[in-house]
Amino acid sequence: MLFGTIALGDVLDTVSIGIFALLISLILAQKLFTRISYQVVSILGIFSIAFLLEQLPYLNGSLVYLFLFITLGLILYLLSHKTSVATIIMCLLFLGLLARILDIQACNTLVIGTHFIWHIAVALAVFFIVKIVIQSPRTMH
Repeated sequence: MLFGTIALGDVLDTVSIGIFALLISLILAQKLFTRISYQVVSILGIFSIAFLLEQLPYLNGSLVYLFLFITLGLILYLLSHKTSVATIIMCLLFLGLLARILDIQACNTLVIGTHFIWHIAVALAVFFIVKIVIQSPRTMH
């Protein structure tokens, strides 16, 4: 497990994804809702559920990512109305998630593990997410 052996690496993984999730949530909430109260409630709701899921030990600590990815996929579909782009993003995110979940078992047979696939797949997905956010209309409701 090349990437996951250092405690600092785990912290950097979580913090970088947390910062991106917060920033993209703020932008998406503004695009989805014109009322600030709806924006605040949606962000607090998503992050409250994510925080609770983070406490559970299932899927090699990846349960929170599964929830965030499904939520993000639904929002991206609403924004883009392009099922092909949303499907590509979701496939990349789930490929990365699978690599992250399997990393502990893979380290027994693969010297480098599979954690690097998590980083590559999520980076590609983030590229497409940002592209959709930039191209989507200002607000929907």
